[in-house]
Amino acid sequence: MTLLAPAVRRTVATGECSGPAVVLLHGFASRGDLDWPDAAWAEPFAASGRDVLVVDLPGHGDAARPLGAPAPTSAVIAALADLARAEGEIDLVGYSLGARLAWDLAQAPGVRVRRLVLGGLSPVEPFGMVDVAAARTAVATGSPVDDPLTGVITAMATAPG
Repeated sequence: MTLLAPAVRRTVATGECSGPAVVLLHGFASRGDLDWPDAAWAEPFAASGRDVLVVDLPGHGDAARPLGAPAPTSAVIAALADLARAEGEIDLVGYSLGARLAWDLAQAPGVRVRRLVLGGLSPVEPFGMVDVAAARTAVATGSPVDDPLTGVITAMATAPG
């Protein structure tokens, strides 16, 4: 297990499996159990005969936080691809950041995605518009951020939990 390994909570199908595992990827500054509550997602899928993997992305929820610099997206995709390949064919559902990652994961070599569902996917790269230097200064010093988008992203990234 690498430091970039996601944390995965598996809910096993009730009865005979009726299809590939469903993999659920959460949004930025969230965690699997917040975006995909068991009663609304894992339990109904399991009752219909599907194994469900609710993922906490690296640095979120129960997953390890990368040491040093933030993990590059390519490393996160590689870790998710290892998980997906181990499952064989999957149905993949992503929300927000999870949707952006799912988009790339579905194209990774050896990953077999039967169905892909993307929600909350921005038509532009929102993180490309963040003033990273201002965000780092705000995190280090607690100073306010002038740019509204950078302020929102900084607040989410530094929120408790």
